[in-house]
Amino acid sequence: MRRGSAIVVAAALIAAACSDDSRAADTQGTASTTTAAPTTTSTQEPTTTTQAPPVTEPEPACPGSGALPGQAENNSLAAADTNGDGTADTLHSYTIGDPTVVGAWWLQVSFAGGGGGTLQIMDVGAGIGGVRVYDGTDLNGSGKEEFFAKVGAGASVNILGLFEVVDCTLRRVTIDGQPTEFAIGGSINFVNGLDCIDLDVDGVNDFIVVYTGQRLGESAEFEITAAQYALVDGALQFIVADGIGGNENDANFGDFSSAGCEGLEFL
Repeated sequence: MRRGSAIVVAAALIAAACSDDSRAADTQGTASTTTAAPTTTSTQEPTTTTQAPPVTEPEPACPGSGALPGQAENNSLAAADTNGDGTADTLHSYTIGDPTVVGAWWLQVSFAGGGGGTLQIMDVGAGIGGVRVYDGTDLNGSGKEEFFAKVGAGASVNILGLFEVVDCTLRRVTIDGQPTEFAIGGSINFVNGLDCIDLDVDGVNDFIVVYTGQRLGESAEFEITAAQYALVDGALQFIVADGIGGNENDANFGDFSSAGCEGLEFL
């Protein structure tokens, strides 16, 4: 081989080798390692909605609304713990229609625990001066309060009835099998009254006394009967009656023609 050709071949081989090395280097330099970012899975807590239970109104202690009728008029108001729960209930008297007509007057109790009861007053004299309720008092130590209501009137007296609540029902106490009627007042010759008696002074009434009396002739002396009654199972039961004297000039003579029970101070 000629030397010039050998040089050319050698140069070509060297150039080829260098070219291969260069390509290898380029390949190594441009190769990139791509590392994929790890996939992050987000675990979201499920949203739980707790719905509040529906609010339910407590059942009333007694049936009825306890509200006065829309057409009620001539309302009087008082209070008594008629069911013995320690909370005063509201008492009403009112009219529906002409107040002078028999049956136009009503009594109502609106219980503090809800509900109410009514009672129609059928007394013939109810339209004379109207019907009025008075605050209650416990007449027999039961823990429940009874109450009086004016249910009529006369020339010189007011007529009271006695009422109570039994099992959510408003009813009138009886005496000798008839609805209670007590005349309160007096005239020149007659006296009529009642009193509530706490015999053992323990703060609890034991019985009531009903006074009836009339003048002896033209003197200042009166013959008066004091009849005792105890309240038992919705009725006033007779205990005893005593004849007592009274003189219109005595300081306490007015007690025989008044009502001395709690709640009746303004009668």
